Amino acid sequence: MTVICVPYLIGLIFVMYVLAIVIPIFLRKHERIFHRTSMVLSALGSLLGIILSVFVLKNSHALQATFDTSLYFISLNFKLDSLSAFYILAISLISFAVSIYSIGYMKEYYGRKSIKNFCVLYNFFIATMISVVLADDVFSFLVFWELMSIASYFLVIYDDHVQENIKSGFIYFVMTHVGTALIVISFRLLYKASGSYSFESFSGITLDNQIKNFVFATSLIGFGIKAGMMPLHIWSPRAYPAAPSNISALMSGFMSKLGLYGIIRFVFDFLGAGNYWWGIIILVMGTTTAFLGVLRAYMENDIKRLIAFSSIENIGIILMGIGLSALGLYFGNAHLANLAITAALFHILNHALFKSLLFMGAGVVVQSCHTRDMEKYGGLIKNMPFTALLFLIGSISISALPPFNGFASEWLLYQSFFGGLGLNSNGGRIVLLICVAALGMTSALALGCFVKAFGMSFLAKPRSGYSENAKEGSPIMLIPMGILAAICMLFGLFPVGPLSLISPASARLVDGQGIKIENAVSPLNIETVSISPGAVGAMVIIVIALTLGFISLLSNKKKRLYNTWDCGFEYLNERMEYTATGFSESLRYVFSFLLDPKREVVKSGSGDYFVNTIQHRVHIRRTFENLIYKPLRDIIIHLAVKLEHIQKGSVNVYLVYIFIIVIGLLIYIR
Repeated sequence: MTVICVPYLIGLIFVMYVLAIVIPIFLRKHERIFHRTSMVLSALGSLLGIILSVFVLKNSHALQATFDTSLYFISLNFKLDSLSAFYILAISLISFAVSIYSIGYMKEYYGRKSIKNFCVLYNFFIATMISVVLADDVFSFLVFWELMSIASYFLVIYDDHVQENIKSGFIYFVMTHVGTALIVISFRLLYKASGSYSFESFSGITLDNQIKNFVFATSLIGFGIKAGMMPLHIWSPRAYPAAPSNISALMSGFMSKLGLYGIIRFVFDFLGAGNYWWGIIILVMGTTTAFLGVLRAYMENDIKRLIAFSSIENIGIILMGIGLSALGLYFGNAHLANLAITAALFHILNHALFKSLLFMGAGVVVQSCHTRDMEKYGGLIKNMPFTALLFLIGSISISALPPFNGFASEWLLYQSFFGGLGLNSNGGRIVLLICVAALGMTSALALGCFVKAFGMSFLAKPRSGYSENAKEGSPIMLIPMGILAAICMLFGLFPVGPLSLISPASARLVDGQGIKIENAVSPLNIETVSISPGAVGAMVIIVIALTLGFISLLSNKKKRLYNTWDCGFEYLNERMEYTATGFSESLRYVFSFLLDPKREVVKSGSGDYFVNTIQHRVHIRRTFENLIYKPLRDIIIHLAVKLEHIQKGSVNVYLVYIFIIVIGLLIYIR
């Protein structure tokens, strides 16, 4: 392949997505045929995206293109650089697996919902996400950003017969447009300083320090909303569970990372090193998001909400890497900046893989059991062994255990923190110590969280008819999950491959040379700290092999069968198992000052002494909503009532309003 082929390859990718959109419109009467064709074309477009991104990252090739529109003075500018190529690699890996998965998953909606609408929105959503990372000017970026938000909104409310889904979609729609408004303000201030809407003109511009800080704040909040950064996260635990599971995989796996993409562009490309407190703010926000996100995930009994809150946790971990890199840039420590942003980008890729795998696994379980409540699961491993194995791999990966990819990227982040302890700032070192301690606690909670998710769902005895009658997912759904699981293991055992692809993007962001990467079986030398994920993985495999061999030797002896110890009861049953609520009780008690749990005890029977059944219900109060969003909503409603009298219903009055606004705009422009 030569450089000349790159534009044609980009064009071919979009041709695939356009065909995947158009074919369902013309073959709308042949539901099964156009659905499969559309998903296959989408998978082919994703495969081409993987080839394109790997080629660009390997050759450090950049491409710019401009398309004139029929609108006055408006054109669409695109640029494919190393960061864009890295993001295209991530979305293409995920969309390839999700497209194949969707062939089996969407059968449930045949005859019940419009598959044509789904195919159109699904492929449009992927195409707009790719266009966002290719955009090279404000107009192009905002157009595709808005189209992406609208497409994702309609996908969130795809199951519109459920009223809760409509409410979730509305909250997502409002929050994403609040974020867009703040992003527009940031771009407007950059345009005022540079005199151009081109992204290239924003790099290296001179801004007044107060304006620079304001641009940083508005961009961090605006893009932080899309990423799901706390306390701006309220849409994600609602939208991800409301959407079909294949869409949840795309939104959590990649769309939320576009918020991080915007933060990276502003902090590293447009604004430069900035001020000392920028890195501290991102670090603190990331640490808070990670810790509170995993704590809320631990408390959840809804499997999709648990995974959604876990997504918030991982967004926080990535933000910690971005903040640490910004801090390294401020102090002129190129090595620290390089290592931290590499860890952040690597975790972006890894999180996309294992989070999509988990949402797809949850989709198989929910589709089979017809409920998201883990209290009604149990024993699913007997009826769904392959789903259980793949969900277990995703759980191990997200828990950052070797030899899977979550361990590789989080260990790289730990090394970044260890290197940052040498910064020439006592306050900075104290903050880093607190953050790395919080990261350690977050990792421990994540492990407990997914012990709960896997154990309560797949192990022990079935706790309801839902899990007793569960059936294994179809091969067309399990195969793409298996592909993601295999990549999770490969990236954990041999991180050199993905790190070599990430290195050009991280080096360009911090004007460095990239981190030095040894071969996969030797330690990854990072100054005084080293780790070999491949060696750790090999050790784990050896230990497992020795354990299995030892068990095999023992099994050759005469077998004696015993009943399971039942604590003196006649037999064990599902009522004696741990429940999801009971599993999290101790932590709910320890962190009650943060979670503010509400307990209910419901008794049935005659009086207090003759009770037939007792039900304990626990609700975690939505602290941020009660403290921030509900008072804000009440203020807005109060103001709306006060302003109600300006709506006179008279066309003449409305024309006067328009006239006043036009005069004001003319004065402002002058």
